[in-house]
Amino acid sequence: MKTPFRDFKATEIPPELQEKFFVKPENIDLLISDKATFIYGERGSGKTTALRYLEKYFNLEKSSEYVGVYFRFESSYMKSLFNQDISMDDNIEGFSQILSLILCKQLCLNLMEIKKLNMISEKEERNICDSVLELFVEDMLERPANLESLRRFLDKFRIRLMRDLRKGDVNFYFSYPELLKKFAMALREISHFNNTCICILFDEYENLTFTQQKVINSLVKDSSYYLTYKICLRPEGFHTRETLAEHEQLIDTHDFIQYDYVKNIMGGFSAVKNLVLDMCKFRLKYFYDTEGIETNVDDLDIENYLEIKSDEEEIENLGDTGKLRNEIIQQISFLENQYVEDKVKKIDNIIDLVLINALLKKKNIGCSADQIVDEILSKGEKYENWMHNYKINILYMILDFYEKNKLLCGIDKIIRISHNNARQILRILHNSFGESEQIAKGRPYGKISAEQQTESIEIVSNKYFEEIRYIPINGPRISNLVNATGRLFRSCLIDVRMKKFEVNHFSIKASNQLTEEKRLLIEQVFKDAVMWGILISEKSTKERGPEDMVYSNKDYILNPLLAPYFSISYRKKQKCELLDINVIEMFRQIPNKALKEMYEDIKNNISDYKQLNLWEIENGIV
Repeated sequence: MKTPFRDFKATEIPPELQEKFFVKPENIDLLISDKATFIYGERGSGKTTALRYLEKYFNLEKSSEYVGVYFRFESSYMKSLFNQDISMDDNIEGFSQILSLILCKQLCLNLMEIKKLNMISEKEERNICDSVLELFVEDMLERPANLESLRRFLDKFRIRLMRDLRKGDVNFYFSYPELLKKFAMALREISHFNNTCICILFDEYENLTFTQQKVINSLVKDSSYYLTYKICLRPEGFHTRETLAEHEQLIDTHDFIQYDYVKNIMGGFSAVKNLVLDMCKFRLKYFYDTEGIETNVDDLDIENYLEIKSDEEEIENLGDTGKLRNEIIQQISFLENQYVEDKVKKIDNIIDLVLINALLKKKNIGCSADQIVDEILSKGEKYENWMHNYKINILYMILDFYEKNKLLCGIDKIIRISHNNARQILRILHNSFGESEQIAKGRPYGKISAEQQTESIEIVSNKYFEEIRYIPINGPRISNLVNATGRLFRSCLIDVRMKKFEVNHFSIKASNQLTEEKRLLIEQVFKDAVMWGILISEKSTKERGPEDMVYSNKDYILNPLLAPYFSISYRKKQKCELLDINVIEMFRQIPNKALKEMYEDIKNNISDYKQLNLWEIENGIV
């Protein structure tokens, strides 16, 4: 299916299109420094695209402050650089030499492009080669004299080392910690590069083994004004912060800076939205130009395509709500309160009626039945507060009665449901736009209905859930955990007895009943779930004493993209506690009966937590 948003993986977009589609994040200049930096972000957030931008930016004609080299730690290739049949020291030696050769070879290629600008003379090339070759321990009959021959020479050694590693006979050919340094210092002897810093741009650091990360950490520890590193990784991507030196670790702020890519580099919600609007504009322009379709300014504005329906419009579109209205009045009549029953019969607004019914069934609401009805009829301050707290749940209860799903539409909602993730935003838009008769007739797309957007979001959400099972090692456990928590949150959402019932995150309370093995299993499963973006971890919002321990002192939020799969709210609101013994059970496919028993326990604890309104309602549309 061909749409303006078809290409949504950075690794699958050709360089010429990357340049056309790239939108510079608000704070990307924070990454332009000689300070080693770790950049955190979930899959698809835009980290790879940012590193590719930095490499191109650093290697521009006018730029002499930095030379950039991009390298991606592909999982399969990194595994091939580890031989479990040889010693740890030999693995470190082999991996380190091979990586140094790869980086220097790529540096040669990048400098060859810069060379076309006549900034490096033949003599200067020879000096770089001589300086680098000083490190090699064997004599050479034919010494490289330019960057191209040096590149071939380095690649020859890489192939030799790969054979050594596979055979389990790793040899020492050169001092790998010095190779990049030598190259950097030789480059700085050239007049145009006197103040140049070589910046190595590493991607997918989490794919490295424990020992391989120690190698990279050692390089970071030893970075300087002429050789530095920018390293992208997923949350919880560190396997270790140790270096190759005994009892030495990376120290935050001293050895490196760390940034959250979305929060620190992309900026707040308004900055993210502007970035998405520009991203869509560039893609629409390229698509229409390629298809030979004439456009105006409005045709490049994604917001003009996406229909938005308010909550009230959504309820109105359900048609006749008489069946639900009669059922509510019948339930209220059991109160045997004639005043309330008479007043309720005169209310037409189905949202207000469901709210009254819910409030009458709640405990400790602070109002009598008469006062509740009068307050809702008067639309007073308490009414506004109730509507703010319970409207989402009321909407879901109404839709549940009619077996309908919540409409999810508009670019704001798509961004929030996608958790600001560029790849997921594009996937949703790709499915929303789809094939179009107008395009076939040479005209721009028409309006994308709220229902079509909702269907697209549900498709992406369902696929996202299905992909969880394929996470290496712990995928099935994470999938079962998510399935159980999603079902629990759904139960909370449509249970009118709950005091605060819009739940989408939790903490884990220690029961002191688990073995050390099972406790470590919980930590590893949650580490993987966070690294793959399925759960989002934040510091716990509630202070704890040593006798009331919460694992890692963290709250875990279900990724908003999973909310449509379970028909729950994506907003961060209420929190519940799960006992570690329950969590272990949730790693398996938990039966409905056991889940209901767990729900009854959880239900009684939710009212203890303060409501958090971090993702507010905007313009009456949630």
